[in-house]
Amino acid sequence: VLGLLFAGPLVRALADTGGADADPAATAAVVDAGRTYLGISLAGIPAMLLVIAATGLLRGLQDTRTPLVVAVSGFAANAALNAFLIYGLGFGIAGSAWGTVIAQWGMAAVFVVIAVRAARETGTTLRPGIRGVARSAASGGWLLVRTASLREAILATVAVGAGLG
Repeated sequence: VLGLLFAGPLVRALADTGGADADPAATAAVVDAGRTYLGISLAGIPAMLLVIAATGLLRGLQDTRTPLVVAVSGFAANAALNAFLIYGLGFGIAGSAWGTVIAQWGMAAVFVVIAVRAARETGTTLRPGIRGVARSAASGGWLLVRTASLREAILATVAVGAGLG
């Protein structure tokens, strides 16, 4: 919900070059397209969090091949869905966003099936324990700060690059 509220201001801030030669009509079109894409693509965030968590789970189980196969398959599905929705059905930028969301949820579904199967094979419960969650939160706090900082740096780099034209 917050993402939808801040999608417009965020896209406007990134699209505003501040230059005197900026075309207001072009800037408005970019903001509109960005708001459309961002608003739709927010629906894929929970799926991507599941994908990230499941990838970590499988790495912990010493399985790096499965995440690679799922990622490559997800990429191929995303490309095919985007081509179909953008060009085949003429959905434009919204089609691109929906293709990405569908691919993300497809990857998440595959990973959930794999994680449930792995839990059954190892005799592990899928129910989180409060102590385990607390330990993970304590040890992962700095990793969260690091990841958020890297994302902010990437966002700042994109904003500066967009400002340069």
